[in-house]
This record gives sequence, structure tokens and C-alpha cells, in this order.
Amino acid sequence: MAQFQYRAADAQGKIVEGTIEAPEVGGVVARLHDRGLIPIRIGAAAEGTRATAPRVVLPSLPAIGRRRVKGRDLLVMTQELSALVSAGLPLDRSLATLAELSDNPELRRAFSTGSSSA
Repeated sequence: MAQFQYRAADAQGKIVEGTIEAPEVGGVVARLHDRGLIPIRIGAAAEGTRATAPRVVLPSLPAIGRRRVKGRDLLVMTQELSALVSAGLPLDRSLATLAELSDNPELRRAFSTGSSSA
């Protein structure tokens, strides 16, 4: 069994983080689903170190509003959007959740759907 760190969303869009022991990532996903959680990110738990992800260089992004959006911020938001949608959360609910969680006002505005979620 291995320790995995996870970040997940509940049915109301609240983000929950923690660790789970499981034989593989599929077991973590199943346990999170059993708890009514939608996985956003799952990774191996490491003592004081983080695995280094390959560096991704994005071309310069145009400004969404008055300020520029950092490529790294957009990359993280896009990955989280992909995880939410892949986990079965509707697109409008996924976008609303990301808009609420974003610290960047430009990304918050970009991810806002403009419609109320049901």
C-alpha cells in the first residue's frame, strides 16, 4: 500500500484535501467516489519533497482584462477544469467552482459563466 495526497471537490464544490492509503491511484479514486467526492488531483505523498513535474513553457498569453494572466496560473486552472469535467461534474458547475476558488481576479472573471448553477 502507498500513501496518496488528494485534492477533491464535494457535491457543493467545496475543496477537500488529505491523504489516503491505497494500492494504486484507481483505489484512491474509488474511495473518494465512495465518500461522494470528485477527485481533482491525486499524487504520491512524499515526506517533505515534491516530485518535479516536467517544465511546460507556454507562449505569451494575451491579457484577459487589464492585467496579464501568468501561464502557470492558467495551466493550473485548466488542469483542474479537466479533472473536474473528467470526474463527471457538469461544465458549468466546474467553471463556477474554479471561479470561486481562483485567487486571480482576471481568471475568476474568465472562468465565470454568468449563469446561476442549479
